[in-house]
Amino acid sequence: MKLSQLINELDVKKVIGSTDLEIENIYCDSKSVTKNSVFICIKGKENDGHNFYKQVENYGAIAIVCEKELDTSITQIIVKDSRDSMSTLAAEFYGHADRDMSVIGVTGTNGKTTTTHIIYKILQESGIKSALIGTLGTFYGEKHIETELTTPDPLTLHKQFRDMKNDGVKAVVMEVSAHALYFEKLKGIKFTVGVFTNLT
Repeated sequence: MKLSQLINELDVKKVIGSTDLEIENIYCDSKSVTKNSVFICIKGKENDGHNFYKQVENYGAIAIVCEKELDTSITQIIVKDSRDSMSTLAAEFYGHADRDMSVIGVTGTNGKTTTTHIIYKILQESGIKSALIGTLGTFYGEKHIETELTTPDPLTLHKQFRDMKNDGVKAVVMEVSAHALYFEKLKGIKFTVGVFTNLT
């Protein structure tokens, strides 16, 4: 995918360098970066991705999505909020696969796991090829992918959506944590149904 296409839906403040680049992957973890990839600089509680721009350049990144201008020779896409931009980039890179499936989101303080499993079982018993994303991991077909987060980060989530679509999944039921909502992890996802359990 061309970088120009990848950033087409982003609210870009400034571009430094060429966008006529072929992008092979996209990352927010500097240790995972590979050749011809885009690195998204995310500010966390302990680390700031902006501090690793030299490292990712050495690993083969050819573009960086950042919130400030950096001293690097590779292309910089400067945005207001890198974390917010990650959801948009992930959806574009993985082909907006969520739009080709029914996505059911379950949120609330308690009962998310139980509710998603009940819905998942109902869909399966109804003959609808389905997937489940939540605290206990991601399930579809014969696959079980363990996770540390109730709701995966946008890059992981949209990659899973694409793989699910390729596997013939028609409906996805997922736990939606308050953390995921606060950090805009689900920005742009077209939910077919939203379920609210409770607030305590």
